[in-house]
Amino acid sequence: ACDWHQLELWVEFKLKEEYDAFVTNYDKITELLDATNQHAVATHGQIVSYAVTQLARQHRGFIFSLLICGRHARFIRWDRAGSIVSAHFDYIDEAELLTEFFLRYGQLTNRKKGFNPTVKLATAKEKARFHAAIDKHLNDPQKRQFPEMKKAMDESVPAQRIKISGSSLDGKKATRSYIIQRPFTYPESPVGRSTRAYLALDLKMKKLVFVKDYWRPAEPDRVPEPDIYAALKKANVPHLPVVLLAGDVPDSTKTAVQTTLTQDWSTKPGVCLTGLALRQYRHIRIVQELLYPLSTVKNSQELVKSIGIQEAFKEKWLHRDVSAGNIMLNEAGEGVLNDWDHGLKIDVERKAAFARTGTWQFLSIAIAKSPNKGHDVLDDLESCYWVLLFASIHYFESNALAFAFDMFNECNIEVVDDIPLATGGQAKWNFLCFPQDHCIVFKCDALDAMIMKLLRYHRKYYTAMTEAMFDPQEFEDYRNSQLVDPGRTALDIIKDALKGPNWREADALNDRFRPKKQHAHNKAVEDIIRNHVKSTSAHAADSLDAVPPSVEGTLSNDPPSAGPSEAGMLARGGKRVLQEDEGEPRMDTDESRSSKRPRTASDVIPAPVFDPPVRSGGQRGGRRGGQQGAGVGSTEGSHGMARRSSKK
Repeated sequence: ACDWHQLELWVEFKLKEEYDAFVTNYDKITELLDATNQHAVATHGQIVSYAVTQLARQHRGFIFSLLICGRHARFIRWDRAGSIVSAHFDYIDEAELLTEFFLRYGQLTNRKKGFNPTVKLATAKEKARFHAAIDKHLNDPQKRQFPEMKKAMDESVPAQRIKISGSSLDGKKATRSYIIQRPFTYPESPVGRSTRAYLALDLKMKKLVFVKDYWRPAEPDRVPEPDIYAALKKANVPHLPVVLLAGDVPDSTKTAVQTTLTQDWSTKPGVCLTGLALRQYRHIRIVQELLYPLSTVKNSQELVKSIGIQEAFKEKWLHRDVSAGNIMLNEAGEGVLNDWDHGLKIDVERKAAFARTGTWQFLSIAIAKSPNKGHDVLDDLESCYWVLLFASIHYFESNALAFAFDMFNECNIEVVDDIPLATGGQAKWNFLCFPQDHCIVFKCDALDAMIMKLLRYHRKYYTAMTEAMFDPQEFEDYRNSQLVDPGRTALDIIKDALKGPNWREADALNDRFRPKKQHAHNKAVEDIIRNHVKSTSAHAADSLDAVPPSVEGTLSNDPPSAGPSEAGMLARGGKRVLQEDEGEPRMDTDESRSSKRPRTASDVIPAPVFDPPVRSGGQRGGRRGGQQGAGVGSTEGSHGMARRSSKK
């Protein structure tokens, strides 16, 4: 079997040219790069899954690969913004291109091959210290624990020493070294944030910490996550994680940071971009004190206290991804609202983002029903209620059955102009407005009473919304009154309940309903896309406008399968629609972090950057035109010679 942790470069061979994943007729290259026949789709899925697996299991800023189909060969460079694909060339007649590639690649430094200079293999002694620290924690009955801690010592994954430079929230700069091994989860896409969360040993402080490693969108109006924490801390916002060190990952110099390159190639002479403008990403790491999932609560009162994180919304910040994976507990059992990387400062002059953001099960009813609704603080507050209900059903005794989770997973898909639009929220609406028909009674009387009070509070909002058709101004007045001091009513309900009697001690249970690996909304998306693909596949081979889907990544340690996944990608005119993979750390249930909302029309993805191969001397070869180009691998800016993948 292939060891994806050690693999440096891969080459995929196909016997026949029709297996080429990309078109060889470049007349419509600005519209489409992917080939559409059945064999090409399978090849495309295969190489994407290879890139997913390699990038997820290595500390690389980018990788190179080759695709050879019959006599055709192509070079591909992958990073978190996308990939660059060369035109095909006949590697038998033009063998010098292939030879020169390997010659130049062999002369590159590790950094120019994409290897991260801040990561190296840990020594046996360092690895032993890391394992000893975890074992000590697991054997301490006073410590909170979660099963995923053992995964961090997976012997199939090499232990590594990672150097992190940055600042604390009070501005003190530092550089520390940590030992890490296996992340809690692997990213499922070759592009995007690609978050990996690690249990790590701080070698200086000699304690376990949490390291979050991901690629952040480098956009002028997006505040980096460490800056959000600093602003919230300055405003004395409670329920925040303790950030020990954070900063962008440096490149080879003290001033440069690791940044994606694919987006820069989209504007180079002779390069064609199929689709929309590409997004730039920067590599960032954040070190925090350990936090624990809601599955570690000791009793129902502690769970309710954790939902008090609503106080964090007073300072005009939106979290935009309140979920059972982001509401966590510190060692003392206090609630912490983690992962503010989607956070936005509320600004009346700022235009609302068109794309929905959040974890599907915990979206507010309003956002689930209306994909184009602007996200506001009331949506975040409502998400807190759904997290409370979700966790209560999982970890506390009640009359709830497994179908109670249907309201969280409900997802209806409609294809509008070949783009799947996901909506939901009706089942949640029914639960709020007709609780007698969906009665869930908890054994803990205090918990049951408080959940019903919060239900009535949120029902009042949607009742007012329903009646808005008769008196729009009355609803607007009510809504504005809730925005004056957001969360105050809900917080008062929680505080009053916590002061009351009838709380039970140590009533938390092991998870009563283990999450399924595949969620209802994911299956619905797959079904609708699969049906759409089947309806268009009959003429796909004859039309460059019919673009079949591709593949998603693999989470196993084994090489990915060769076949494509129909649900992975739906392309339309060179623009793609994917299920989202933000890849944040998932330390509790699969439902809490992996079930991101399906992509919609707002998330159309740019398609490939295309660049013909370059002959030595800088001239593009023969029948592919005489445009000027950089030498293959001759400089850092040109050592990717080739394609853009698909992901935000």
